[in-house]
Amino acid sequence: MLVSRFMTRRPVTVTPSTSLDEAIRLMEQHRFRHLPVVADGAVVGMLSDRDVRLGTGGQSLGELHVPRDAALPSRVEELMHSPALCVQSDERGPAAALRMVEHRIGALPVLQDGRLAGIVTETNLVTAFRDLCRDPASADVLDRNVEELMHSLVVTLGPGDTLEEAIHHCRDWRIRHIPVLDDRDELVGMVSDRDIRLAMGRALVADALAAKRGGAPEPAPTISGLMSGNVVSIDPREPLSRAVSVMLGGRISALPVMLDGMLLGIITRTDILEHYGTIA
Repeated sequence: MLVSRFMTRRPVTVTPSTSLDEAIRLMEQHRFRHLPVVADGAVVGMLSDRDVRLGTGGQSLGELHVPRDAALPSRVEELMHSPALCVQSDERGPAAALRMVEHRIGALPVLQDGRLAGIVTETNLVTAFRDLCRDPASADVLDRNVEELMHSLVVTLGPGDTLEEAIHHCRDWRIRHIPVLDDRDELVGMVSDRDIRLAMGRALVADALAAKRGGAPEPAPTISGLMSGNVVSIDPREPLSRAVSVMLGGRISALPVMLDGMLLGIITRTDILEHYGTIA
């Protein structure tokens, strides 16, 4: 299936000089996580909500009255990734999926005759994978059980662990999702790199405001203050198509794999994309 079949057409774009406050407003209004950056009709970069979370804590700095001399970013060009990695409209979905996995990105601008024709996201691709699994001709090859793709070696955190420990875990293990276990080894939450970036960005803004007002910076939060507590999990015997449906329905990117209350592994959208790219 070609990228042009399931890409989002006429994507909302920004320019390098667009304010971050406006970019945040557009992301919130349209529930987007990625905005192509366009100048003179050409794609010159990509801005993701991960960039914005780390740079501003996902907050409007204008509304917070952050001082201009606080050395915090204010324009898209200060946070965007450039040059943007793009795909052509006639490229196959599996190839685009592998490109996302290789470069650890969540969206690709789609070009046709050198012009921006759309955007294909991680969500578009895992949806395409799920739809292929519904085709009897593809299901036997694609729709494996979760236990065949899950990662059995799972890095975990405790509710009382620090933000710094979470940062080190993500960096050292090159992961983006960490289950949180309590003292009884029961799953009580999940923390993602998006949660971590949000906390880091908000700490930067809080420090800038504290300096302006002459107060002390706020202490760094523990994992219990960052994690999502309502964790959705999946049984290892469920098919991958079911895992994708759960992820899409909950707008989440990873699922702990549980059996009889025990954490056996974790499966992510990246795992799905890699499987789709190498099998389809």
